[in-house]
Amino acid sequence: MGEKVSSTYLSQLKAMIIRNLLLKKREKRKTIAEVFLPLYSLGILIVIKIMIPNPNFPVMSTPRGEADLFEHFQQFKNHTIAIVPNTTETQHFLDNVNHLWLTMHLDPGLHPINFMMFDTHDDLLTAYWKEPASIPVAVIFETDDPVKGILKYEIRTNPSFVVTPSTTELYSSPASCRESEGHWSGVFPIETGESCPVNQYYYSGFVAIQALFDFTKIRLDSGQMDIEVPHIMLELFPKEAYTGDWMVAFRVVIPLYMVMALSQFITYLLILIVGEKENKIKEGMKIMGLRDSVFWLSWFIIYGVFVLFLTIISSILLFTLRVFQHTNFLLIFLLILLYSLSIIMFGFMLTPFFDKARVS
Repeated sequence: MGEKVSSTYLSQLKAMIIRNLLLKKREKRKTIAEVFLPLYSLGILIVIKIMIPNPNFPVMSTPRGEADLFEHFQQFKNHTIAIVPNTTETQHFLDNVNHLWLTMHLDPGLHPINFMMFDTHDDLLTAYWKEPASIPVAVIFETDDPVKGILKYEIRTNPSFVVTPSTTELYSSPASCRESEGHWSGVFPIETGESCPVNQYYYSGFVAIQALFDFTKIRLDSGQMDIEVPHIMLELFPKEAYTGDWMVAFRVVIPLYMVMALSQFITYLLILIVGEKENKIKEGMKIMGLRDSVFWLSWFIIYGVFVLFLTIISSILLFTLRVFQHTNFLLIFLLILLYSLSIIMFGFMLTPFFDKARVS
């Protein structure tokens, strides 16, 4: 007797599975939507993740390359510097600067520096606003006699050429100045100002001008005109590991988004089951002897295989495209699979509350 019941149960289950597969095959558009909508939603999540920079920065014990202090400044064919004020003493000081620049023992200049003299600060501003591109750099002396007086000056760079860091911010972001390799690594000896703001002082010629002015003053004050500018190399300090905070919001969104993406098939599940209930198909099969457990188990097997396939594809996509970099693959696989199976059971639980497939 027990074998007969078991045989009948398995026969009904087999017949119901085949029937449900035929229903899914007939509703091709809905079946395709069930498969691709979750994958499409996960694809959007993956694209967003790829577009967001990696917030995890490793320790940098050896920053990329080093640069000679005057290496980039030497490549300028037109060294134009606006000067305030226009006095005889200032002109004498600038002649000494040019002499030092052109006769340096290690890195002599290839082109003389062109100094544009202005009487006052207002004259400089007037010329700048009239033609901003004509004044890449300006030096404003605080005293009228930099030769015998105190050397105190202000260097201003033109933002149209290069933007030096703000003087009110002493430190840049810990995420900056970390490029060890890049598209321009073979062209520029050290990082550009886009990835490392402090290097703008190098690429703008700021530190080169400062060195020339200071060593010229040392020559004049000491009376030793044979003093040479030493060979100065620039290199960044090592940086410790750092994790950026721009992924915090994304980490909060990921679980919610994945829940929504992986639970979209519940709509089609409800429509199928409630539709059979609405059309009295389920009641008709029960009258013909169908066991209630067979009905639910057949749909659970169909959707169980579906969510297994969906879980495998989703897990492979998430790990291949590095959405999860520090999580075990098996844990994510089990999490998605068990969640999807619970969604199936949740859908079964909701079906008694609906009588119309359209409403469900």
